[in-house]
Amino acid sequence: MRSLTQYRGPIPPASEVKAWEEASPGSGSRILGLAEASQNNAFEINKLMLVQEGRIRLAGVLGALIALLAMLAVTAYGIYEKQAWLAGTFGVLTIISVVAMFLRQQATIKSGGGEVDIGGDD
Repeated sequence: MRSLTQYRGPIPPASEVKAWEEASPGSGSRILGLAEASQNNAFEINKLMLVQEGRIRLAGVLGALIALLAMLAVTAYGIYEKQAWLAGTFGVLTIISVVAMFLRQQATIKSGGGEVDIGGDD
């Protein structure tokens, strides 16, 4: 007769670890060490992903800032050259883009995408 034991989680139940330790001395501590190493690796991967996401967001913000400044410069140039259509067009586009960015940010925050939990105190 065969039996199958299943469990969920990074480490097996204490009875299972004890059985392994009795069958092969030192194996229990190796199993626990592997679980700890796996947890540490997962934490480091999550931390690296958060850093990368932060860099991507910073690049996006800087790109948007550069585009906004360019649009404002074209608007100012249109005003300077007394080209009302140019100043008006780029002025309106600048206002629309700024409003769109704020609305998108608000939608992200409301959907729960504005906060990141990095495993602080529980």
